[in-house]
Amino acid sequence: MPGSSTRKSESSESFTLEVGRDSHPLTPPMSPQTSRSRLLQHSTLQRVSDHPPSSEDGSYKHRKAKQQATMLLLALVPEGILEAMLIPLYPFIVRSVGDIPEDQVGYYSGLLGSAFYAPLLLTNIGWGFTSDKVGRRPILILGLLMGIVSASLLTFGTSFSQIFTARFLAGCFGATSTVTKGMLGELFSDDKGRSWGYAMYGVVYGLAGILGPLLAGALVDPHLKWPHLFAGEWWEKRPFALPCGFGGLMMAGDSPCDVAFMPQSVADYEAVLQTEVDERRVSLSGENDAEKKTSTEIFSLSDGDEDEEDEEDENGTARPLNKAQQQPLGNTIARDPHLKPARHPLLTNRTLFPIGFYCTIAFVNMVDMTAIPLFFSAKLGNGGLGLAASTAALYLSTIAITKLLGQITTFRYVVSLLGKYGTFTAGAWAFTVGNIAMACIVAMFATVRSDSTDVSPFLFLAPVLIVLGIAEVLGYLAVILLITDSVEPRYLGLSHGFASTCSAAARTLAPTVAGAVWQWGIVLGGMATGIVFAFAATIAFLVVLGGSRFKN
Repeated sequence: MPGSSTRKSESSESFTLEVGRDSHPLTPPMSPQTSRSRLLQHSTLQRVSDHPPSSEDGSYKHRKAKQQATMLLLALVPEGILEAMLIPLYPFIVRSVGDIPEDQVGYYSGLLGSAFYAPLLLTNIGWGFTSDKVGRRPILILGLLMGIVSASLLTFGTSFSQIFTARFLAGCFGATSTVTKGMLGELFSDDKGRSWGYAMYGVVYGLAGILGPLLAGALVDPHLKWPHLFAGEWWEKRPFALPCGFGGLMMAGDSPCDVAFMPQSVADYEAVLQTEVDERRVSLSGENDAEKKTSTEIFSLSDGDEDEEDEEDENGTARPLNKAQQQPLGNTIARDPHLKPARHPLLTNRTLFPIGFYCTIAFVNMVDMTAIPLFFSAKLGNGGLGLAASTAALYLSTIAITKLLGQITTFRYVVSLLGKYGTFTAGAWAFTVGNIAMACIVAMFATVRSDSTDVSPFLFLAPVLIVLGIAEVLGYLAVILLITDSVEPRYLGLSHGFASTCSAAARTLAPTVAGAVWQWGIVLGGMATGIVFAFAATIAFLVVLGGSRFKN
């Protein structure tokens, strides 16, 4: 009957619109094990509804991800501050423990810098893989607890071997950074979110880089600054005990918050991520036969007759999709046009090349972080500036302040303007220029034989240190984005673990090499005193050339 057909048709349309209003396109009510046919059914319901997917669920998920990322990043603060306190103090620690000759200070400072990263050669990829299986939180909490043990050993250590052992132990369980980078990649599935997450990751270390040297300078030598509180032989033998102990106390205070509030990625996000990946594949697969079959089944639910057709679909096929409905479900990952999605976890050029860049940048950065404190601490006329520990830490904080401001204010805008490749290349150029300038400054001060000059060295150093801070902002964060974007979400822990393992090799080698090259420059003297920075500039320039080749 015509009237009956019209009523059935209206009933069908009413049913379809109801489903479209009540469904949640980004988070359908189904388990992670939902079959492909049910995902296709859900996708077809949305198309039939003639309503574009609502952004309400996506906005809620993005806000929730930011909250979880904030709690995650707070766990990095104590470790980052302790690390930032120790870097400028290594040469002074070496001079305070044992009878180490002045011409050996560079070598031993390099060994202390390498002690933390040497075990990461083996443990980083293991912790990253384990975090993919058992979750991020257990690994992060274990690293925090062992960090407390390491800080305690540093506090009570009086010999080089004890200090070396403490740093080595911290490196064995120092996977916090690796696991955090993998988890940030899980929490955010688009470039905008990841840019924010990794920028905030850099902000944490930027704040730590500022607070660490300032705290180190303020707390070192407490028996001289506050003799009424820290008098006695114990404090005289351990002039660096107070900053190390303070770092351990910060970790201990952070532990309860981490146990209570730190997110557990495997339990909380695996289902949502798997659903998004499946929906994206369904939307892009082009399996029209399956969609038509599912569409026919859904229409039959409303009118009870498979042979009866909708008035608006005279051919019995699904209606054409409008522009909004053709968009993939879930958060769309906006990828660089030069970088196609990788389907294999590690052994592809699009993953291995960024990891190689990451390692090279890490090597250059560690050479700088070893050589600059040596330059600050060495005596004037012996290749250095002869600064006190507190002054050296204050000077070095210039890099951290620049990093913090750059990560907060400019990184996301530079990425949107230059792209990930362009941003990384700009960072490599900044490393090159900054190290060339440092080589010139060291050579200039090598000719000064007394402290009679009225010119403050900071006037020359400040612009160069700012350039090196900009280099870290652009180079590091951009290459982390490249690594994250090169693999699927389920491989993020493994890929960042592998990248951190490789960079640990570079960070293990760099301090020892930097110490040796620094001492070689001291022996050569004159204009060759800053040869270690010329060496770092050469490596950075090779990164520029390699990045250009990779982009092409």
